[in-house]
Amino acid sequence: AIRSIRRDCMEKLKAMKKNSDITEDDLKDGEKEIQKITDGFIKDIDEIAAAKEKEGITNTASSIRAAALLILFIMVSP
Repeated sequence: AIRSIRRDCMEKLKAMKKNSDITEDDLKDGEKEIQKITDGFIKDIDEIAAAKEKEGITNTASSIRAAALLILFIMVSP
């Protein structure tokens, strides 16, 4: 799900470039930043989920994943 949000964000950036709202450099910088944010969220979620699974609390790990997805979407939405 995080990667699909990343894909949607990348598509928004490309549409902005196509409409001349941003430059090619802005597009590349935005793509790098979105990828960096995505990688960070995936790493954090995996670490939290692994810790919670060790505790036997898998429902909490799922809730954390859902919350992280929502935060990422809010961060990249205009």
